[in-house]
Amino acid sequence: MRVVRRKDDLIKFTQKVHSKGFSIGFVPTMGALHDGHLSLLAEAKKKCDFVVCSIFVNPTQFNNSEDLTHYPRTENEDIKKLESANCDLVFIPTVDQMYPETVQTDTYPLGSLEDLLEGAHRPNHFQGVCTIVERLLRLVNPDHAFFGEKDFQQLAIIKKMVSLKALPTRIHGGPTLREPNGLAMSSRNERLTSKQRESARVLYEQMNWIKENITQHSLETLVNTSIQIINDTVDFKVQYLSVADPRTLLPLENIQDSIKAHIFLAVLVNDVRLIDNLSIK
Repeated sequence: MRVVRRKDDLIKFTQKVHSKGFSIGFVPTMGALHDGHLSLLAEAKKKCDFVVCSIFVNPTQFNNSEDLTHYPRTENEDIKKLESANCDLVFIPTVDQMYPETVQTDTYPLGSLEDLLEGAHRPNHFQGVCTIVERLLRLVNPDHAFFGEKDFQQLAIIKKMVSLKALPTRIHGGPTLREPNGLAMSSRNERLTSKQRESARVLYEQMNWIKENITQHSLETLVNTSIQIINDTVDFKVQYLSVADPRTLLPLENIQDSIKAHIFLAVLVNDVRLIDNLSIK
């Protein structure tokens, strides 16, 4: 596996791969890799001849400077995991490589998709996500790129950005992988205590409870009950819990047979922020 740290070297290598008629798959990450990332890599290897992974903790998508500072960085361990997964190339740039002039976002007309859920709690977050993803896609020029469905809203916004910019890459979503207790795999889980990590089973349990009882009670009752149960868990505080249309992310007032529905959830565990989502139908 090649380890590349400079943009120029990356461009030269991926151009060489394409010149030989090989397809390129791309898995962008912020490191602290877990099985969820590796499942995306495995899917990329199924679909493509050559697979590139990137590791870059992007400063423009963090609203909280402490979150950026404390975000886990495990480069040596990540490289070993990628080698074991037969990744072909990993791109690990510095901030100066990705933001050579100034560390700020570009501007994207994302509409209401970025104003709801995560966007309401993390202003400008998705502008930062789109900025780094566009820059990485233009550097790698992959045929296919793979993102986890745990970040459902992010996936929808990346698809919109790629359409707005007419980029040739096809975007794929990979299913959320979970720990044995149901907690969605996330790099941020490493910051939880063992007790908090076990208590976090309540998130998946409550989403499933809403799903199982969706026709038995009003959405308001289901959501409020689940919020209360989660908030009663030591160290846990719900930021939002919404049953929404997965296409628009707008909250639903009731469930109808013709309408798809999705549960979206964000919870603070002291200073660690967890997000999750689950399809109802």
